[in-house]
Parts: sequence; structure tokens; C-alpha cells
Amino acid sequence: MLESKKYPYLIIFLTFILHILAINFYPVNFEYTFIEGMNYVVQNFDKKIISVYFENQANTFFFSFIGSVIKYIFPFIDTQHIAKLLSASGYFFLGFGIINLYKILKANYSLNLLLIIIFLNPLIWTFGYRGTPDFLAAAISIYSISLILDKNIFRFRNYLGFFFLGIAITLKPITGIFYITFLLILLNEKISLKKKINKLCISVVVTFLIPIIYFGIIYINFNFFLTPSNFANKYNFNVVSIFFFFNNFLFYIAFIFLFISISIFSNLYFVFKQYKFSSVIFSLFLITSLIFVVFLKPSGEMNLGILSNLINSDLLNLIYGASFFLSIFFFYTYFNIHYGKAIGIDKIFIITLLFLYFILSFVPASQRYIALSIPILIIIFTVKIKRSDLIFNILFFFPINLFLLANQYCTGVASFNIIKYIQEKNIINITCAGAVGPHMNNFFPYYNRQELDCLKLAKYKVVEGYNEEAIYKSSFYLKTYSIIKVN
Repeated sequence: MLESKKYPYLIIFLTFILHILAINFYPVNFEYTFIEGMNYVVQNFDKKIISVYFENQANTFFFSFIGSVIKYIFPFIDTQHIAKLLSASGYFFLGFGIINLYKILKANYSLNLLLIIIFLNPLIWTFGYRGTPDFLAAAISIYSISLILDKNIFRFRNYLGFFFLGIAITLKPITGIFYITFLLILLNEKISLKKKINKLCISVVVTFLIPIIYFGIIYINFNFFLTPSNFANKYNFNVVSIFFFFNNFLFYIAFIFLFISISIFSNLYFVFKQYKFSSVIFSLFLITSLIFVVFLKPSGEMNLGILSNLINSDLLNLIYGASFFLSIFFFYTYFNIHYGKAIGIDKIFIITLLFLYFILSFVPASQRYIALSIPILIIIFTVKIKRSDLIFNILFFFPINLFLLANQYCTGVASFNIIKYIQEKNIINITCAGAVGPHMNNFFPYYNRQELDCLKLAKYKVVEGYNEEAIYKSSFYLKTYSIIKVN
């Protein structure tokens, strides 16, 4: 039961407000591509805007399209603000989804756990500030599956869940993994075959109507379904090695467990104290950790962001290795203690998420994708949250969240100061965007965004860090960029 009906919604609203306070932060990490795309409708549906977008983004255009419609209706709102408002609105979807999932999974509800998931977890906290579809799509998909699986609501709301899942899929196709959750639960339901087929047919129509329309239009106009050709070449499944796949898969499991273990520390202790650790188990623990150090390496964006630069890579891999070993031990022990051999919704969610990591392991890894699974895993593996858990999470995660937010702000300010300088000196046409490209490419002429082409004609280039030979340096606390001459 809820401790109080009003407090969960107050937490959700306050989290949204705190993220809106950062609405004027300069865009970072390719936010600009989504923001530029939001001019699509107000610029008379200019197809060139989408073409430029797909040259820089592998994501669907749907997030920018939604933003462009909002811009058309409310022309006085800046596109940067629209992007960040859309992203932050994900806290309402995520918060309501978590509340619904508590009832469906019959978990012990706790306001402390709600705080830990939506306010303190660094991945969810950080991506809520970004004007990108990553967090919004994950939040909508979690809300959608909570409606789909709830048998105590009107059927219309179940259908609404399928509709929202379709929106999430169109934003980020990987969220379609939750449709597999529904299929597995449908197969496990004790109803007639006719009813199963009826449910399946309705779910297909309602879920995939918007995705089919969107991807159909994209194919007709741009000759691809999911990924632009320039990005598809990077993710060629035919050349993915077995080592690449297993390397990614093992790191996904380790990375996920590292995050949820801190969130549910007392539950972790409860499970591990059931076993007496023998010398054999300790030896396996050491071997697994050393394998991560010697043979494996995180790929893509599977890292702790700027924090990874502050920790020795071998030490970090040792932590990942330890996390992977403990994850296998924890999951196996937890399910034996609490669920036995019965197949319930909890296990179906775990099967779905393992399939998610399986799919993701074929392409360069990214911590963005696991925001989809963290809230559900924390709920599943929580027996009881103590006040000490909340205090531990605050002490551990709150400084990290502030540091990540400060780094985001400093990156934006330092990057924008570079832009102001090259505009004032009127050298933007002969300067390669370089290190500030991911944050400020929209200020540069198109040919200056592509470094290999740009360097043939450019006289200057932006690099990260302090450079003694720089003609200008922009430094703002945690971030420094330099403009240097090139041959």
C-alpha cells in the first residue's frame, strides 16, 4: 500500500521541476541535432532538415518531429527548451509506471525506493537533463508495460498502454523489447487460444500503427527503415566477432549490477549472508575479476563518463569483473530464495531484459540503453528498503549527480565561449569544430563539421584541454578547450 497518495506524486513533480531549472544549460553530446530538427514544421516541412539530421544521428526523427509540432503550436517557446521539457516530462511517465509496477509485481512499496530510482540513480538523473529521446522513450515504455499488464483497470487503459508502447518504439525501437514481455506473459496466461489470438491481434494493431506509419514514410523518402546507411555501415552484424559480442554482454551485466547493487544494498547483504563463501568461490571470484582486467575492455560508451577518467582503467575493470561475478551469484540465490521454479512476471521480465542485453551486445555498447531496465530490476530485487539504504544512496550518489551536472554545465559554457570567440574574430569558416563539434556543430558551416574534409582547408581547429600553442583557450572550472593552428 502507498504510504500516502500525495507524496509519490510530489516526489515526481519536484524531480521534474529540478530538471527544468537547468533548461538554459547549453546543449551537449549531440543535443543540437534534435534541436535543429525541431524547425521542421515551422520551416514548411523542409526535407533537407531531416536529411541533415540523419547525417548526424542514428536515432529516429520522431522526437524532433514531436518537438517541431509543439514549436508550430507554441512558436514563442525556444526549441532548446522544448527538447529539455520533453525529456524531463519522462519523470511523470517513469514515476507513474513505477507506482503501477509495484502493484503488478506485488512488491513492497516504499517512498524511499521511489526516491532512489527517479531522483538518485545517476543514469536516470543525468539523462533527464538532456534534450534527447533516450530517457523519454525508456520512461514511456516502462509506463506502457505497467498499463498493459495491469488487470485491475479498464480495458481501454490496457489499449492505451499498447499505444504508448508504439510511441516509445517510434522514439527508440529498442523499447519494443517490452512487447516481448507481453507476448511471454500472454503465452503463460491460462485463457483459451481464441482469447489469446484476439489479444494478440488487437495489441499488434494498436502498438505498431504509429511505428509502421513513421518507418514507412522514412523508407519511401530516405530509402532505409531503422538506421541511415552511414551509421548502418558502422554496425555491420556480419563482421561482429564472438569476442566482441561476449565482451559487450559481460560488461552489460557487470555495469547493470554495479548500479542496482548500490541502490538495494541491504537486500544484497540479505541474500549474500545466506551463503558461506568457500575458498573455491573466492578463487572463482578472483579469476573472473582478473579476466576482466587482462582480456576484456569496455566498448563504445560503456563507461562512467568523466568519472572513468579519474579512475585507473585496470582498477575499473577489476570492479566490473567483481560486479559480474557477484551478479550471477546474487541472481541465482535471490530467485531460489524467493521464487523457486515457478515462472512469474518477475522471471519473464528478467528473460526479456537478458534478451535486450543480447541484442545490444552486437553493436558498440552504451550506458544509455540500460536506463530502460534499471527501474524494473531495482523493483524486482527489492524485498525491503531500509532508511539506511536511502542514506547510503544519498551519500554515494548525490555527490556524483552534482558532479555530472556540473560537468555538463561546464562543458556547455566552455564550448559556447569558443563559439563566441571565433564568431567575434570572424574565423568560423576556417575553423574545424573538432572537440566542441558534439556540442556546438550547429554553429559551424556544414563542411567544417566533418573533420577530415575540414582539415584540408581550415587554418584552425578546436581541441580538448590546455594547449600552450593555442591562440585562444576557453576554461570553465571542469572543462578546457583550445583553438590551435593547423597546417
